[in-house]
Amino acid sequence: DREKVRAAGFDSVYAKRGGSMSSGGVQFDEFIVYDMRQALPRYIVHFGGAGSRGAIARAGPGQSIGGGVRKHELKPQGATVSLTVEAMHYNQAYAQFTQMLGGQGHTVKAVEWYENPSLEQRFNRCKSKLQQNDAEVWVFHGCPDASVVPKIMTEGFKVAGVDDGVPIRNGAAYGNGVYTATGPDTPMQYANVAKCVILARAIKGRHGGTSSGDSWSPHGDWIIFKTKEQLLPVYVVRY
Repeated sequence: DREKVRAAGFDSVYAKRGGSMSSGGVQFDEFIVYDMRQALPRYIVHFGGAGSRGAIARAGPGQSIGGGVRKHELKPQGATVSLTVEAMHYNQAYAQFTQMLGGQGHTVKAVEWYENPSLEQRFNRCKSKLQQNDAEVWVFHGCPDASVVPKIMTEGFKVAGVDDGVPIRNGAAYGNGVYTATGPDTPMQYANVAKCVILARAIKGRHGGTSSGDSWSPHGDWIIFKTKEQLLPVYVVRY
């Protein structure tokens, strides 16, 4: 009980599965606290069907790749009960990818999380400029050439046909801008060789169906952004 645990110098107990039930063991791994103030209920998980059992361990400070950018490689490494920053970022990217994909059977192999202060500052300035139209959305982007992905994550997106030295590779039938989608399905069709998609924070601004606004949706779940400043690439999801 609580008094015995405190007397032994502890605030919680971890009971490992496999003990004999008849001698006070537990059937499953259990983490026990004796004061309700030590637990904060946050989510209800409705389960059923296939899913990932993996969680991730703490990844450390990440890899410095220049320009103040840090790259964290997050991979499933078995079960853990630790609430780490890395686990939260992995789960954010994993959930966005799998939920928006609609259970099409693709498995997340790894997530790369980039901390990029310079791009984040640029993104926040754009949010301030758009003022009342600064609501954020998550969007996916796919690249046919995997070598382009690290460049986007460190230098940001560029608008083909507008920014210097960026040719239009896949056409611009719906206007010049950064082509994205709220789900990963269409971006994955462009990334069928690279086997990874970029997940970015984005600001829609004045949104419409044509290229006259800050962003527009020609069809389906597509969103095209007029400027590169409206996007902040955060994750690379490898599948």
